[in-house]
Amino acid sequence: LSMGPRIVAVTNGANGVYVAHENTMYFHPSIRVPVVNTVGAGDAFGSCFVGSIIQNTSIEQALRQGILNSASVLSHEGAKAGLLTKTVLVEQVTNMVNSIKTFTL
Repeated sequence: LSMGPRIVAVTNGANGVYVAHENTMYFHPSIRVPVVNTVGAGDAFGSCFVGSIIQNTSIEQALRQGILNSASVLSHEGAKAGLLTKTVLVEQVTNMVNSIKTFTL
């Protein structure tokens, strides 16, 4: 963050995702799903997270949507299969248990 970006996201595979913004570090563990293929999972998270941020979604909501999208792709064959629509993401986020941990930087 000290080098200029407003938001920094780092995926850590099966361990989860870290997002730094302003004075806060957010962490969301990965969702445990049957893994069919890992191709595209990071891209599914990143594109969904950025798309959510562009639409003025909160960091927490964008993080949850990215995690859900990534988990869905992991459970399908190929990089694009399993990508979720915005409607499905919003619906599934509503049913999620809050697993985000926050730390002050």
